[in-house]
Amino acid sequence: MSYTKLREEQVLAAEEEKAREANNKAEEKRKKKRTGHALTKAERDAKAKDLDQLLAQSAAFSSILTSKTQVLGRVGTGLDGKTLGEHDLTMAKQPKCLTGGVMRDYQLEGLTWMYEICVQGMSGILADEMGLGKFCPYASLGLTPTLS
Repeated sequence: MSYTKLREEQVLAAEEEKAREANNKAEEKRKKKRTGHALTKAERDAKAKDLDQLLAQSAAFSSILTSKTQVLGRVGTGLDGKTLGEHDLTMAKQPKCLTGGVMRDYQLEGLTWMYEICVQGMSGILADEMGLGKFCPYASLGLTPTLS
């Protein structure tokens, strides 16, 4: 084996060891967080301060969005001119373009929700932490011109 190849292997081994140590440290840090130790008053105060800052930023962002939509003349109304409470929600039916299975009720609810926010001129993200079949509603919304 040449000196160059040997040196490359040594460098790679050293990098792998550093990465392994960093991963172990990060895992230990995560384990400490999960132990559920009681927070000190200083930690609670710091978390409360962070939350207050986040809420202030959210309020500022909301104010910016509201002022921009006021300029467009669309505050509280959808693209169809109806206010948000004037829409009659009816459950979407499975689009004919989706074959090979039957969409479940929660998928149809997701499809209905995405369609309605789209009609109202809003944006939204259908998400959860469980992987419960969000692809079908997304595909349905993209492939179906109208759901009514």
